[in-house]
Amino acid sequence: MADFRRHHRIVSGGHYRSVFDHRSRVGGRFFVFHQLPNDAGTHRLGLAVSRKVSKRAVDRNRIKRQVRESFRGFRADLQEAGIRGVDVVVVAKPNARAAGNDELRRDLERLWRRLG
Repeated sequence: MADFRRHHRIVSGGHYRSVFDHRSRVGGRFFVFHQLPNDAGTHRLGLAVSRKVSKRAVDRNRIKRQVRESFRGFRADLQEAGIRGVDVVVVAKPNARAAGNDELRRDLERLWRRLG
């Protein structure tokens, strides 16, 4: 299984703002991907799963786990496709709470393939 270390994450608020201010978007049924090329040479992931999605932390955490696992799998695919360093902030839509894990993974897979 691929790792998800600190250098694969967007951790500062400034990086999040940068992605939101200068991004291109790709939208799906349950998620919106905001992407911005970076100079880090690696793909980095940021997550935004608000209380509007669910008031229950257990629901928000389940969605975040699905996104992280999907990112681990597709990070190598993005490298092979020639997409060098990209910061991606994944924003969950409110209807993601009611979706099953399989539905979330299918939507994420479609969105990763549309990146670029």
